[in-house]
Amino acid sequence: SLYVRLHNRGLKYEPLSPTAKTIITIGIAHGMEYLHSKGLIHRDLKSLNVLLDNDDYPRICDFGLSRSQGTDSEVMTKGVGTFRWMAPEVFQSNHYNSKVDVYSFGILLWEMLTEKIPFIDDGDCIREISQIDKRPKIPEDCPANVSAFITDCWDKDPEHRPDFKSISTILDEGEIEFPGTDRSKVEEYIKTII
Repeated sequence: SLYVRLHNRGLKYEPLSPTAKTIITIGIAHGMEYLHSKGLIHRDLKSLNVLLDNDDYPRICDFGLSRSQGTDSEVMTKGVGTFRWMAPEVFQSNHYNSKVDVYSFGILLWEMLTEKIPFIDDGDCIREISQIDKRPKIPEDCPANVSAFITDCWDKDPEHRPDFKSISTILDEGEIEFPGTDRSKVEEYIKTII
């Protein structure tokens, strides 16, 4: 899984390069765009639910908590998912939409950027996420456009979060990528998924 590759470096696996991380990010975005286009919400997007093949290309997995997207007023299960990656509205309400996956994607980007587990040292993070808008600290040396992109994805207001169609376009065009990415390899990957 992506989780194992990020958090068990040096034991069995080589660290993921910036190029690999950018490709993984693009693959996840396109996979989620497809899922949402079919009216489905994953509801448990996290690094443990992204598998990597021998080329480090991503595959989203574990659809056990997925649900068909109905109307915004449809009642959904409250508190479903894994709290470290879970959107605040899932803690607070039975009414939410596909933008919960975008929030999780923002947390996942932070995790890939820092190679740290989100909220690992926070005992009361559920309250802090849902009530006081706590988010993981973005490193100061993070490029401003990447920082702003992550912040947009995990915005408290789901309406302010981009959708995966917009995210895919931004990533495909190279507006957002991990510093040090070899763009030619990314372009080769994009050709295989579009």
